[in-house]
Amino acid sequence: MGKNIVRILEINGISPIETQTIYESVAKAQSSYEIPDTIIICWPNSPLVCLGYHQIAKQEIDLNYCKLHNIPVVRRIIGGGAVYLNKDQIFYQYIINEKSSILPKSFAKFYKIFLKPVVKTYNDFGIHAIFRPVNDIEVNNKKISGTGAGEYEKSKILTGNFLLDFDYETMIKILKVPDEKFRDKVFKSLKERLTTIKEELGYIPPTSEIIKKFKQNFEDIIGVKCENGSLTKEENEIMNKLYKKYTNPEWTYMFNEAKTDLLNREIKLSKNSGVAQTVYKSKGGLIKIIIEFSNGKIKDLLISGDFFIYPANSLRLLENKLKGKMFNINEIYSIIKEFYKNNNIESPGVEPKDFISALKNIKTGTIFN
Repeated sequence: MGKNIVRILEINGISPIETQTIYESVAKAQSSYEIPDTIIICWPNSPLVCLGYHQIAKQEIDLNYCKLHNIPVVRRIIGGGAVYLNKDQIFYQYIINEKSSILPKSFAKFYKIFLKPVVKTYNDFGIHAIFRPVNDIEVNNKKISGTGAGEYEKSKILTGNFLLDFDYETMIKILKVPDEKFRDKVFKSLKERLTTIKEELGYIPPTSEIIKKFKQNFEDIIGVKCENGSLTKEENEIMNKLYKKYTNPEWTYMFNEAKTDLLNREIKLSKNSGVAQTVYKSKGGLIKIIIEFSNGKIKDLLISGDFFIYPANSLRLLENKLKGKMFNINEIYSIIKEFYKNNNIESPGVEPKDFISALKNIKTGTIFN
């Protein structure tokens, strides 16, 4: 029996919107047509800000700066944090059918196995990269590849990049921060936490050589045969339709619209009611919760963050489960654990207890016991 065939779509610079619509179109096509497991290799022909699925645009991004500098903000269908993307990054996007024999059962294993070719490629160029769970690729404790995974219809998706170089200054400017002093701290932290191929080697190898090594490593490690291909007629048609979705403000700012009243409320608490906000850093990322109380009950809440959770709509369902409940830590913990169990929730690096830790950070002395 021959090896599984994985289609490779090598695409030079494409539009900012298409960097995100292309892998969704392949995943959607896999649900209805005979579309093989696919790896897309591409990069944008102009910069964009890519927003994680579970993030709130107005909280994470300086939208005025982006508008002033004509940088589009594009929400993706998978989680993670907001990031500035440009031609200095080579994207790899895996789209694997849920029935594929090469697909691991859990997202944790998906990361571990499918990032091995990426790590090996860095190693081949003399960069001593390692995989660090949940989904980081690091060099001397510095991140050198941003990765994320999700599911869409009948496919699993994993995206990441080879960081050739990075525009730290623009990245800092697109982030929403309280003041310039804080921005300076974030800039320093980013420089200390992130590295690139150029910083590690002192030069950038030819893009064609990086791609060639990556493809060969994928074949050798995953045990498949890679064959270059192109988008099908159906995939192109889906991609054209998705363009309208991705340029629609209702998609980009969907959580802003859904919870406008809550987002615009003043953050304060009185004896019986009010609105509070909390942030907690879990192993899998930041958890952000805005929660409104009335007479000790949860009147409304919005959960966001740069972590990953599957299925993608889990946070909205969890919010509905918690609305109307009395704010009792033990009871809420039981509800979240049951929700995870009943819905087969996966959230690498984030556990039910992390949501409780976030909520415990709110200090009222009145509503919370």
